Amino acid sequence: MTAFDRDAVQLLGELNGKVDRILCELQKISDKQKDHEDRLDNHDRVIERHSTYFRVVGFVVSIIVAVLGAIVSFFKS
Repeated sequence: MTAFDRDAVQLLGELNGKVDRILCELQKISDKQKDHEDRLDNHDRVIERHSTYFRVVGFVVSIIVAVLGAIVSFFKS
């Protein structure tokens, strides 16, 4: 094995190590992105639940106010 071959093998080893490191970092970024997407999906579900909840509560309150208004107007006359 010549000196050139040894240098080439060493450079290939270094490149392989750098490529492995890049792939490792990309995997970390991918994992973080997936975690963020999961959290955003969870927040969207919570927002939708709260929106539905407040619609129902608003409807119930409006019915109660209408009934109370009818009762008050019935006894005022």
